[in-house]
Amino acid sequence: MSRSRSSSWRRFICTTLLWSLALLLITNVGWSVWAAWRWQRTGFKDFIGSLREMTGASIIERNRVHIWFEATGHRTRTRSVYFTHVLVANDRSAFDWRTPQNFSYADVAPVWVQRESARSLDLSWGWVESERPDQSGVFSQFYWSSGWPCRLLWSGVEKSILLERPMVIAGIPTLVGESYGLEDIVCLPVYPIWTGQLLTGAMWLGVVAAARVLMYFLRYGLSDVRRRRGLCTRCAYNLRGNTSGVCPECGTPAQPYP
Repeated sequence: MSRSRSSSWRRFICTTLLWSLALLLITNVGWSVWAAWRWQRTGFKDFIGSLREMTGASIIERNRVHIWFEATGHRTRTRSVYFTHVLVANDRSAFDWRTPQNFSYADVAPVWVQRESARSLDLSWGWVESERPDQSGVFSQFYWSSGWPCRLLWSGVEKSILLERPMVIAGIPTLVGESYGLEDIVCLPVYPIWTGQLLTGAMWLGVVAAARVLMYFLRYGLSDVRRRRGLCTRCAYNLRGNTSGVCPECGTPAQPYP
């Protein structure tokens, strides 16, 4: 009996995990396709319409060169768009014309955006050190993420003075416009945001487990209650005193109740 029960529990756990992973995969694919479709239709226009919605900037110094990080974000219930821009100058006063910001760069840009910006700056640093421009844009980036209730996937596009056209740094490009601007490249988000993946996976795990437990009780719980009370498991006919092993009301096999 204990082996059978242990096997049932293992089967329950394995199938619940498989169903949860399948639902998580379907959720990721759905949000990725939806995000690319949404960006192709109105993404850039929506973003430009609220360009000053959430903006932050930070200045750091590296090898006597001042670097201005700027991030602008636009968030809705199901998607987030981030635009980052980096300016480099020998003199910090070159940034005095920039509008004061209410947030720092770290407050506006999520961790994965900051990580990609730092990576891009490292790749471009050879040019920065060799040219030492008075004030030049080193690179600009768009990041697009989607998902609900947690962001699940992201894609990114970079435009650098070292590149003739924007470069996809994350995602699968599906459309490239004629002007090759950042807004002309539509990408399927495929890079996972692990925090969102874990939280959404836990949500699906809880939903599947609760649904399976509820189905079990609806299917077997009522039958067990009726059996213990001496009733037919199907029609609830009183079988006490019945020794035929069959319910006389509906014909369902039943244990004898002398």
